[in-house]
Amino acid sequence: EDPEIYQTASDIEMVLHARPGGWFGMNHFREGSLLYVKGPALAAEPHLAGAACVLEAWEPRRKRWRVRLVGEDSTRLVGEEHLEPGPSPLERPEEGEEEQ
Repeated sequence: EDPEIYQTASDIEMVLHARPGGWFGMNHFREGSLLYVKGPALAAEPHLAGAACVLEAWEPRRKRWRVRLVGEDSTRLVGEEHLEPGPSPLERPEEGEEEQ
């Protein structure tokens, strides 16, 4: 796995407004990916469902990703089963718009 290839693919996906990992069929679980917390991933913090986060590092002993929630300074550990790619930027509703 070459980090430069992942970064190039991520840059192209951003330009094309493609879902992370979707354009090249690459796994979206890679450092720097923007994902969303799925469901009540953190039992003590159910309000985080749907929150955007950036993958910072894989913690192999815990089998969890260290994620930084967008707009926060602290990190949390979240399992892959509780993370999902979000819609492409073109599919996201504008601020103030309701989802259909």
